[in-house]
Amino acid sequence: MRTIAARRLPSGWTEIPVTGLEQTAEHAITTLSGNRSGWVAAAITQDGTTLYRSPDGSAWSTVDRGQLEDTAVQGILLEGNGGIRWVANAIGGSAAITGTVGAGRQPVAVPENAHVVGAVWTRRGPLSYWLVDGRLVTAGI
Repeated sequence: MRTIAARRLPSGWTEIPVTGLEQTAEHAITTLSGNRSGWVAAAITQDGTTLYRSPDGSAWSTVDRGQLEDTAVQGILLEGNGGIRWVANAIGGSAAITGTVGAGRQPVAVPENAHVVGAVWTRRGPLSYWLVDGRLVTAGI
């Protein structure tokens, strides 16, 4: 199996080989975030989430302390200083949680039946989006 990515060039689209994500072949990359310093992606297994980083979208490696046990990460934000914020539901119990790689985790102020949709940067700072009883709600992270 070969992993590829599409890259837009002035002359059009081209395929490029991707390395470092071979261990995710049986899992889904559930979310992706990027900025000028590169990219970060999350892959969920039955035990938790593993985060991967790439400076260019083709060569990937696991993030130091990027093994997040008992989390199903659905939103990640790559900060300007290289930090990584994430939002997730706990695999055991589905609690709404957020954290920064290397700095632990904490609950999110949403109802306990909230299902994470994602995270975005806004003028107000980082926000997470959650589905609660068919409604989309936001919470700061």
